[in-house]
Amino acid sequence: MTFLNNVFHKVNAKDFLADYPPDFKYAYIIFTAFMCSGGLVWGILACFFAYYQIAVIPFGYVLFSLFNFAYLLHYQNFRLARFLQVFASILLPFLFQWLLGGYIATGAVMLWSFLTLTALLTFYRTREVVVWLVLFLSLLAITFWIDDYSHSIAPIALQNPFTQRILFTVNISLIGSMMFFALRYFIIINRKDKTMNQVLEQQKIEFKEKNEEITAYAEQIQAQNRMIQSINDILDRQKKILEHKNTAWTESINYAQRIQRAAFMNPLELEEYFKDGFIFFKPKDIVSGDFYWFTEVEKNNSIYKILVVADCTGHGVPAALMTLMGQDFLEKAVLFKKIVSPARILYELESKVATRLNSNNTHNPIDDGMDIGVLMIDETNQKIVFAGAKSDLWYTQDGELLELRGSLYPIGGTQYRTTKVFEEKILPLTAGTRFYLTTDGFKDQFGGHFNKKYLKRRLKELIHTHAHLDFNTQKVKIATEFEEWQGLNIQTDDVLVVGLEV
Repeated sequence: MTFLNNVFHKVNAKDFLADYPPDFKYAYIIFTAFMCSGGLVWGILACFFAYYQIAVIPFGYVLFSLFNFAYLLHYQNFRLARFLQVFASILLPFLFQWLLGGYIATGAVMLWSFLTLTALLTFYRTREVVVWLVLFLSLLAITFWIDDYSHSIAPIALQNPFTQRILFTVNISLIGSMMFFALRYFIIINRKDKTMNQVLEQQKIEFKEKNEEITAYAEQIQAQNRMIQSINDILDRQKKILEHKNTAWTESINYAQRIQRAAFMNPLELEEYFKDGFIFFKPKDIVSGDFYWFTEVEKNNSIYKILVVADCTGHGVPAALMTLMGQDFLEKAVLFKKIVSPARILYELESKVATRLNSNNTHNPIDDGMDIGVLMIDETNQKIVFAGAKSDLWYTQDGELLELRGSLYPIGGTQYRTTKVFEEKILPLTAGTRFYLTTDGFKDQFGGHFNKKYLKRRLKELIHTHAHLDFNTQKVKIATEFEEWQGLNIQTDDVLVVGLEV
C-alpha cells in the first residue's frame, strides 16, 4: 500500500509532467491500465489453450508497460514513454492476431489496436495522431493480404466456431466496457468543466459590476491624487529649502571641525615628544566631544610633559564647544599659571568650569562637565604623576597591565553634594613602561553577537594582548577590533585611546 500511495502522490504532484495538460497525464494512465488488463486476459486465454509461446506476447506487453511506466515516473520523459507505449499497443495486437490465425480465429483481436488509435485522441494533439493512423492502416492492409495464410495456420482449437464466438464476445465486451468507462470519465470531466464555466461566467458578471465600482473609486482616487500632488509640490519646495539649510549647516559644522582639529596638536607632532606612541581618535559626529591636549613646560629648572585626555558631556556641537573651553582653561592653568600638579590642574578646571557654565544660569544650572585624566611626566626626577576625574591610567609592568584609579568625581556637574577630592598617584619612571589613557566611547560601544556594550574589562584585555607590539600595530589592532565589534550598529559615542612610551 505504501508503494501505491507513493505512486499516487507522484502522479498527482504539480511538477509531474508539468509541461503537458493534466488531461493528457490522466488519459494516458487510464489507457495504459485498460490495455494491461486486456493483455492479462489474452495471456490467460493463450495459456488456457496451451499456446504458451504465443502467451509471451500479451504477458510481455504487460511487463513492458510496467517498466515503461516506471521509466516515466523516474525520468518524466513523456514523449518517449508515450511513443513506446502506443507503438507496442498498436503493433502487438496485430502480431498476436497473425500468429493465432487471423480475424476469425482470434475474434478480431486487432480491435485492441483500434481502441489504441481512438484513445490517442485523449493524450495526443490531433495532428500528431495522423502518423499513428497511417501505421494502423498499414498494419490493417498487411493483415488483409496475409489473413488467408494466418487462417491456414490457425490452431485446431481456434477453428471451432463456438470458440471463435467466445473470443469475439470477450474482445467486444472488454473493449466496449473500457470505452464506456473511459467516455464516462471524460463526460464527467466535461460536465465539471461546463459547471466551472458557468461559475466563471457568473464571476465575470460580478467582476464587471465590481469593476464599475472600482472605476468610480478610481475617479475619486484620481481627485485625491491631484490634491496629494499639490501637497507634494509644497513639500518638495520645503524639502529644497531644508536641503539648502542642511547643506549650509553641514558646511558650517565641517568648518567647525577644521577649527577644532587645528586646536588639537597633530598626532605625529605629539609622538615626537615620546619614545613611541599612538592616538586612535574616532568622533561619533563631524566634531568631537573627546579631546587630547599636550604641552611641555619649564618650571624650577625642570621640564614637565603634561598629557590630558578628556571626554566632555555629550557629543557633537555642544560637546565640541566644551572641548574648546576645556583647552582654554588648560592653557591658562598650565602655561600661564605654571601649574604642573595633575591634582591642582583638576581643581583649577573644576573651579573654572563650575563658574563659567553657571555664571548666568543661577535658576537653571548647567549640569555639563568632563571626565579627564592628567598625566605629568617629570623626566628630571624620573617619576610619573597621575590624577583623574572619572578617568583611570593603565600601564604595563613586567608583562602585566596595571591600573591607577582616578577620582569618582567628574569635572563640573551640580548633582554632587560633597566636596570633590582629586588625588595624585605617583610611579617611578622606568624604561619600557607603556601608558594608556582612554575615554569611555570604546567600552560603551554596542555590538558583538548579542548587541551589548564592549565594557572596560574587554578593552583592558585587548590592550594587554597587544601591548608588546609596536604602537602602529597596536593602533591597527584597536581600530580593527572596534569596527568588527560595532558591525552595522551606529557609533555610540566619540572614541579616543592614547598610548605612549616615555
